[in-house]
Amino acid sequence: MTEDIAARLAGFLDTGHIRDIAVELVEMERTRGAVSISDLSADPFAALEDSGEVDIDYHSAPPEGCSVFGYYRPKPPTIYVHAAISAERDNFTLLHEYGHHVQRVHLEWADVWLSLPDAAGAKVNEAVADAFAAEVLMPPGIAPLDVGPLRVRTVRQAHAQCRASRQALVMRAIELAPAEDRAVIAITDLDGRVTFALSTCDEPSPRRGAVQTGLAELVAKATQTGGFSSGPLRGGLTAESGWAREDMIAEVAIDVDGRYAFAVIRPETRYAFQRWEKVTHECLNEACGATFDTDTTLVNCRACQQPKCPECGQCACERPASARCPKCNFELSVAERSGVVEHECGW
Repeated sequence: MTEDIAARLAGFLDTGHIRDIAVELVEMERTRGAVSISDLSADPFAALEDSGEVDIDYHSAPPEGCSVFGYYRPKPPTIYVHAAISAERDNFTLLHEYGHHVQRVHLEWADVWLSLPDAAGAKVNEAVADAFAAEVLMPPGIAPLDVGPLRVRTVRQAHAQCRASRQALVMRAIELAPAEDRAVIAITDLDGRVTFALSTCDEPSPRRGAVQTGLAELVAKATQTGGFSSGPLRGGLTAESGWAREDMIAEVAIDVDGRYAFAVIRPETRYAFQRWEKVTHECLNEACGATFDTDTTLVNCRACQQPKCPECGQCACERPASARCPKCNFELSVAERSGVVEHECGW
């Protein structure tokens, strides 16, 4: 029996079916009975603390300079969690680290991944820990994301019914989406600024940290119409790469906390040819006049949401009137305007 399980798990690994490995481990944990899987899904911290299976060392803040929210040590079995910005994120971190523990407890799987080269084994272990946490927090019965094409109402419903973070929920929805579904799921703040996004395919995701005009309008509409809205994405979608596409539609739902929005974005026509175009800007500073393409190196102004010129730093914000040289159009400094320093004109 043990050999059969090990062979099945090895087969899942060979074919890249990480989620199937996680599902198997969840069932093995259910059979072992050290902790109730349903309790683990409902309240991970309470379930693990009551089980005595591992010690939990919880800190209100991570050490200075540390970007890791948690880690696991096997001797004695201890999970260290540094508080994130939300309880949902802490839940995922805890279950991810418990996933590392589970992968050591069940020897049928431990013998498989520990036989890999160190780097490969560590990579697989991390991926399975993520999948294990997702499977516990978002089982199909609680988060029905594996039924039909992606719909924003389903994503919002799943968010209301499980203890996972928004980001984990989006990752899960993308994982369970039908293979033929070409869509992007994004999380935005109420201003339409994208904070996280993933695509089901090679469809580029919207640029993070930037306000997408069309999404901003649909989010504003959703806040006034019961939490949901849909329609064409006015202004199109600008991707992280700087390329843009006009023929996009989106469904938007305000999350259950009322602080963020989910958006499912897809082409207007399912089988349409992808019409992406490079976005080119011309600096509004007449003395500069540089042209530049939108890409990941540009910094957007938080006031006007337009990229700053990489040459002179100007954005689209209105500038107060200032004295300029009538010949070269360069702005005069205070010293030049007062006559203390003579302006050296290149013309």
